[in-house]
Amino acid sequence: RQHEYRYQNEMDDQEADLRQFYRAIRSSHAKVRDLKQGLESSRKVRELYTEQFRAGERTVFELLDSQTSLFSDERDLITNRYQALRSQFRILRAVGMLSQAVYGGGR
Repeated sequence: RQHEYRYQNEMDDQEADLRQFYRAIRSSHAKVRDLKQGLESSRKVRELYTEQFRAGERTVFELLDSQTSLFSDERDLITNRYQALRSQFRILRAVGMLSQAVYGGGR
């Protein structure tokens, strides 16, 4: 009886973990669109500030701020993609399929 209780408890824990990882994946995918739009906006601002700097209308500090913003947006997108991949691998590991996914099966 105690064995059955531990088994059910372990199954419940695994299910909760899988749900958490799945929510993390969905959240990451939902953020990608917004992050890409922000990245594109930062690129346009940097290009505009570069042109304005060359024309003497912007300071070097404003130009550097636009570059920093662009780098920050790029970092956020990369971090978001990494978190989504990490959650996908956690799901695969949780269901015992990580080696099949990595090695293409058969191991």
